[in-house]
Amino acid sequence: MAKKEKLLLIILIGLGFFLRVWRLSDLMGFDYDQEVAMEAVERILSGRPTLIGQQTSVGGVFIGPGYYYLLALFTWIFGGNPLGWGVMVALISVGTMVALFILTRGVFGKTTAFLTLAIYATNAKINFYDRTTAPSNPVMLASIITVLLLWLVKSGKRRLIPLLALTVTTAVIHFHPSTISLVPLSAVLWLYWKIKRPSRREILLSIAAVLLAIGPLLAFDLRHGWINISGVIRALGDQGNEAYVWILKSLATFRTQVENLSSFFAVGGMGAFIALIMMVYWFRDKRNERALLSYWILIPVLTLSFYRAHIPEYYLLTSFPALIIGIAAIENSLLKKMPLVGALVVLGIIAVNLAAIGQAKNPFSLKNKRDVARFIKQKGIQEYMVTFDTDPGLESGFGYILKQEGVSSTDSSPIIFTIVIPESRRSMPGKETTLGGIKVIESFREVEERGG
Repeated sequence: MAKKEKLLLIILIGLGFFLRVWRLSDLMGFDYDQEVAMEAVERILSGRPTLIGQQTSVGGVFIGPGYYYLLALFTWIFGGNPLGWGVMVALISVGTMVALFILTRGVFGKTTAFLTLAIYATNAKINFYDRTTAPSNPVMLASIITVLLLWLVKSGKRRLIPLLALTVTTAVIHFHPSTISLVPLSAVLWLYWKIKRPSRREILLSIAAVLLAIGPLLAFDLRHGWINISGVIRALGDQGNEAYVWILKSLATFRTQVENLSSFFAVGGMGAFIALIMMVYWFRDKRNERALLSYWILIPVLTLSFYRAHIPEYYLLTSFPALIIGIAAIENSLLKKMPLVGALVVLGIIAVNLAAIGQAKNPFSLKNKRDVARFIKQKGIQEYMVTFDTDPGLESGFGYILKQEGVSSTDSSPIIFTIVIPESRRSMPGKETTLGGIKVIESFREVEERGG
C-alpha cells in the first residue's frame, strides 16, 4: 500500500474514532441496561465473578458474561467512570473499520474499501448506535470477522476454522441472540464457496472452541436446573410452524432491512426509494462477490423472521456491513462511469451524515443526569429526599449516577428534590431548574401537607 493510501486509511479510521468520542458525555446514554450492567460489573470488580450476562427478550434466557467482563476491564481502567464504556465502544468501532477494510479490499478492491470505510466512519445511524453501551456493540465486528474468516478459509487458510467456530459461538452466546443468523450464513457461504469438509483435527479443535465459548452458561445451567436451555426450548416451541406467518414476517423484516439501507443516506423517504432501486440493481448481478452480499443481506432477514416478536432494526446489525459495502461498490461504479456525479453523491452522503451527527441531541444524556446529581449536591443541604416523576423507565440510570456523585436520599427529610422527565410532565415556577431535558423541582414537605 502506498504512503498516501496508508495516510488516508489512518485519517478515515481516526475520523471514525473521533466522531464516536466527540461530545461523548453529551450524547451517551446511561439508562436501564447500563445501570444493570454496572451492578454486574461492580460485583465482578469486588471479586464476585458471574457466569451470566444480560437477560434476553426471551424470559428466563441469559446471554453469556463475556460482554460484562469487557465492561469491567474498562470500568477498572477509567476508575468507575461510565465514559470509559463509550471509549470501549469507539475502540470496537476501530476494530470494525480495520476488519471491514481488509475484507472489502480483498473482495472488491481498494477503492471500494476506502469508500466503505468513509461511509462507516461518518454514518449518523451507526454513530447513534455507538453512543449506547449494549451487548449489540460488537455484533458488526463479529459479523465481518465471520465472513472474513470464511473468505480466508476458502483461500486455503484452513487453520482458521476453529477460530471461525469460536467467533460465531462467542457472538451468539456472549453478544446478542440476533447473531444466530451467522450460523446459517456460515453454512450457506461454506457450501457456495465449495469449501472442503473439515478434517477430524479441525472438527475436534472447533468443538473445543465452541465448548470454551459456552462454558460459563453451561456451568450456570448445571447449577440452576438448566434454566437457559429450558427457556430456549420453550421459546422455540412458542414460535409455531405456519409457513404463511413466516412469509409475512419475512416481508416485514425485509422492509426493515430496506429502511436500514435508506438510513445510510439520512434523507428519509427519498432515501428509501433510492435504496430499493439500488438493491434491485444489485441482485440482478450473479457475480461471486455480489452473491456474497446478497446472502449476507437476506439470510439474517429469513432467519430472524422465525422469531414471532417484533424485530427492531438493530437485530439486523449482522447485515449492516453488507449494506455499507453494497453502497460503496455502487458508488465506485458510478465514479468510474460519471466521475463528477459520483463524487458529488459520495460527498453529499458524507456531508448529510456529518450534519446529522453535528445536530444530534440526547436530552437525557449521561452529562445531563450527572449535572442533576451535582446540582442537588451543590445545594449543601445535609439531608434531603430524592423522588422521581417520570414517564415509565426514564428514571433508570440515576441510581448509580447519584451514588457516584455522593448524593444520598433520606426518606424522613422535609426537603424534597423531584427529578422530572420529560420536563413538560410537571411545572412549579420559581422552584424548578432545567438541566438539558431534565427538570429538578425543590419543595418542602410542610408546604405540601398544608396545601393538601
